[in-house]
Amino acid sequence: MNPHLLTEINIDIGGFTTFADFFFDGLIVDWIVQSRINDSLNNVDSVVKKVKGTLRGLQQELLIVQNRLAESYKKRQKIIEEYKKER
Repeated sequence: MNPHLLTEINIDIGGFTTFADFFFDGLIVDWIVQSRINDSLNNVDSVVKKVKGTLRGLQQELLIVQNRLAESYKKRQKIIEEYKKER
Protein backbone atom coordinates (compact mmCIF):
# COMPACT_ATOMS: atom_id res chain seq x y z
CA MET A 1 0.00 0.00 0.00
CA ASN A 2 1.29 3.40 -0.93
CA PRO A 3 1.55 5.75 2.11
CA HIS A 4 1.18 8.80 -0.17
CA LEU A 5 -2.17 7.54 -1.38
CA LEU A 6 -3.71 7.98 2.09
CA THR A 7 -2.59 11.60 2.32
CA GLU A 8 -4.07 12.36 -1.07
CA ILE A 9 -7.56 11.05 -0.28
CA ASN A 10 -9.90 13.91 0.54
CA ILE A 11 -13.43 13.33 1.77
CA ASP A 12 -15.67 16.31 1.14
CA ILE A 13 -18.76 16.19 3.33
CA GLY A 14 -19.98 19.53 2.02
CA GLY A 15 -20.20 22.96 3.52
CA PHE A 16 -23.82 22.60 4.63
CA THR A 17 -23.15 19.29 6.36
CA THR A 18 -20.23 20.83 8.24
CA PHE A 19 -22.34 23.85 9.14
CA ALA A 20 -25.22 21.62 10.27
CA ASP A 21 -22.85 19.51 12.37
CA PHE A 22 -21.53 22.58 14.23
CA PHE A 23 -24.95 24.22 14.40
CA PHE A 24 -26.77 21.23 15.84
CA ASP A 25 -23.91 20.38 18.20
CA GLY A 26 -24.17 23.97 19.39
CA LEU A 27 -27.92 23.67 19.86
CA ILE A 28 -27.58 20.46 21.83
CA VAL A 29 -24.87 21.91 24.07
CA ASP A 30 -26.89 25.12 24.51
CA TRP A 31 -29.96 23.06 25.41
CA ILE A 32 -27.99 21.03 27.95
CA VAL A 33 -26.45 24.16 29.48
CA GLN A 34 -29.83 25.90 29.60
CA SER A 35 -31.33 22.84 31.26
CA ARG A 36 -28.60 22.90 33.91
CA ILE A 37 -29.13 26.62 34.45
CA ASN A 38 -32.86 26.06 34.92
CA ASP A 39 -32.18 23.22 37.36
CA SER A 40 -29.84 25.49 39.31
CA LEU A 41 -32.44 28.27 39.36
CA ASN A 42 -35.05 25.85 40.65
CA ASN A 43 -32.65 24.70 43.36
CA VAL A 44 -31.92 28.31 44.33
CA ASP A 45 -35.65 29.08 44.48
CA SER A 46 -36.18 26.07 46.71
CA VAL A 47 -33.38 27.11 49.05
CA VAL A 48 -34.68 30.69 49.16
CA LYS A 49 -38.14 29.41 50.16
CA LYS A 50 -36.59 27.26 52.89
CA VAL A 51 -34.49 30.17 54.17
CA LYS A 52 -37.54 32.46 54.21
CA GLY A 53 -39.49 29.82 56.13
CA THR A 54 -36.66 29.44 58.61
CA LEU A 55 -36.43 33.22 58.98
CA ARG A 56 -40.18 33.47 59.67
CA GLY A 57 -39.83 30.75 62.29
CA LEU A 58 -36.91 32.52 63.92
CA GLN A 59 -38.81 35.83 63.95
CA GLN A 60 -41.71 34.12 65.72
CA GLU A 61 -39.30 32.57 68.21
CA LEU A 62 -37.75 35.99 68.77
CA LEU A 63 -41.14 37.50 69.57
CA ILE A 64 -41.85 34.70 72.03
CA VAL A 65 -38.49 35.17 73.74
CA GLN A 66 -38.91 38.95 73.83
CA ASN A 67 -42.36 38.56 75.42
CA ARG A 68 -40.97 36.16 78.03
CA LEU A 69 -38.13 38.55 78.74
CA ALA A 70 -40.57 41.43 79.18
CA GLU A 71 -42.68 39.31 81.55
CA SER A 72 -39.59 38.33 83.53
CA TYR A 73 -38.54 41.97 83.75
CA LYS A 74 -42.00 42.94 85.05
CA LYS A 75 -41.91 40.14 87.64
CA ARG A 76 -38.45 41.22 88.70
CA GLN A 77 -39.57 44.83 89.09
CA LYS A 78 -42.60 43.71 91.08
CA ILE A 79 -40.44 41.62 93.42
CA ILE A 80 -38.06 44.56 93.92
CA GLU A 81 -40.95 46.95 94.66
CA GLU A 82 -42.51 44.53 97.14
CA TYR A 83 -39.17 44.10 98.87
CA LYS A 84 -38.78 47.88 99.16
CA LYS A 85 -42.27 48.21 100.65
CA GLU A 86 -41.51 45.61 103.30
CA ARG A 87 -38.47 47.50 104.52
